[in-house]
Amino acid sequence: MRRRYSAFLQALIGGFALLLGGAAPANNFVGSGLVGIWRNAAHARDPNVMSLTEIRSDGSFTAEFRHYENCTVSWTQRETGTWSVERNIYLVTTQKVDGKAVSFTHQYGLEAVTTRQYRARDLSTAELLVETRVDAFAFPRCFRGGV
Repeated sequence: MRRRYSAFLQALIGGFALLLGGAAPANNFVGSGLVGIWRNAAHARDPNVMSLTEIRSDGSFTAEFRHYENCTVSWTQRETGTWSVERNIYLVTTQKVDGKAVSFTHQYGLEAVTTRQYRARDLSTAELLVETRVDAFAFPRCFRGGV
């Protein structure tokens, strides 16, 4: 019983800090902590896909996905759109894919946000998204995926 209260209180404090625009301790669900460049090298649906996402403080994002086969990029896809955090729900609305207008939204439940990594679960598929902060929007020359 005590653990549930502690987790609830921690989430509540994180939510108040977000509403007030202040900083909260690591592992609380703070939207401003998502601003930066993130790499996902472990896509659940295809281990040969790597993505980089730049999340900007103005509420916009750019994501690029690359599929590698034997260290060669076999396809790429670039998405742009908007993002926000509401009550520990990370909302991502894609407005363009490869320059063509689209409109779809993904909702993720934020499970953890630190300065180095965030974990979010897709609310429609339950797929876990684990992103690691990187310094630059740059892909490696060779990526061997799930190998």
